[in-house]
Order: sequence, then structure tokens, then C-alpha cells
Amino acid sequence: MKYFYLSFLLFISLNAHSQEELLGEWFLQSMTIDGVQNTDIPDDASINFTIESGDDDGLVFSGLGACEGFVGSYTVTSENSFDILGFYQTLSGCAGVNTEESIFESNYFYDILFSEGVTTNFNYEITGTGINTTLTLTNTSTNNIAVYGTSAPNPLVGEWFLYEILDFDVPVSNTNYPEVNIIFSEDMGNLSLQGTSTCNTFSGSTVNVENTYFDALPPTWTDLDCSGDENFDTDAYNFEQLYMQ
Repeated sequence: MKYFYLSFLLFISLNAHSQEELLGEWFLQSMTIDGVQNTDIPDDASINFTIESGDDDGLVFSGLGACEGFVGSYTVTSENSFDILGFYQTLSGCAGVNTEESIFESNYFYDILFSEGVTTNFNYEITGTGINTTLTLTNTSTNNIAVYGTSAPNPLVGEWFLYEILDFDVPVSNTNYPEVNIIFSEDMGNLSLQGTSTCNTFSGSTVNVENTYFDALPPTWTDLDCSGDENFDTDAYNFEQLYMQ
């Protein structure tokens, strides 16, 4: 009886720990369905685990897809494992029919989170610390995987093309060079950049990344001699010197 009592207490302790570490809002970073990974994720896609009294054992979740929302309840079955007991989504029709948004939501809601008519069991793993904390959910019925982070994707990430150069809000140069770009990428909370000018390319990193602010460290430029390129005329050279500053 003493052994049973100890095991019972241990089970309660592990379940309580599992409940606590899952709690909070997690932002979807990628999905792997039938072995194919998708990292093209809407910024708002998320899941939020909370405790509310009056809902069975109080464990509920909510979240967003591309535009529709969802709610449900879950129960912790063992350490690093839980069951989704119910799943309900809004039906506003905002994603349309057979659009990228509606296909994403169908995959996220019903290939990852919930299987109609059955209790959906998940194994989960939490790794990292702080802003680098990652939650990985594995649907044990389908082996489909969802990976979440603790912060929403940075809207800067992606490719941007230069439109205008301003000096204290005063236009200095309009660009007629459509190839001039900058590409931001993010890895574990670190934001890096690279891009092209009229001849040379550059790469660099950033520090002190905030919601609408970052400090760019001096980038590294290539040192190509493009004088032999018929498209690299005096205007292109002057523009590049300005852009490099």
C-alpha cells in the first residue's frame, strides 16, 4: 500500500508539472504533415493553454488559424502527454473556400490538432529557454507534428525591395534598380540580413531587436570591380556608394 501511495503522489506531481509548463500562448512556426514540412505559417496561428474552473478539470485551450478561431478542452494523461477531448472552431467563412488560408486551416485544425470522432492524443516536448523556448506537439495517431515558439514570427522576415532612400524624412534618392533588396531571416530569436546592390552584395547581423526597432551591426560587403559591366554606369556606381553608407 505504501508503494501504491507513493506512485499515486508521483503521478499527481508529474501531471501538475505538465499542466504548468504547457500553460501560455504558443505561436506556430511549422507543421509537418505526412512527412512534408510547411514553414509558410500565418503570423497569428497559435494555441493558448489555460486553466479555467468549471470545465471538467479546468484545462482548456484556444487559438487562431489564418483567421478562424478554435477552443476546446484537454486532459493530461501522463508526463509529456495529453488528450484533446473536444475541439470547436468558428465558422465565419473569412478564409474563403479552397484558398491558401482555408487549406492551411484544414491542415492545422484537423490534420494536426483534432481527429473527428476520436480522442486525439499528443506527445509533447519543450526545449530551450526564454525567447528560444520551443514546444513540439506530435499527434500519436498520425505522427503529424506542430512546432511552436513563445513569440510571434517577426514581420520583418522575408525579402524586401528598395523603394526610396530618405535622410531625416527627406528623399535623397529614388531607385531605378529593381534588383536592390534586403532579406531578413531569423534563427532562434537572432535576426540576420543579406542583400544586393547594383553590383556588390552584403550580409550582416542585428542586436537589440524590439517590436519596431533593431540595431544593425556594420555589414560586410563584397568588393567586386564591376566597371566592365555595361549596366554598371556612373549613376549605378554613385547609387551604390550612397546605399553602402
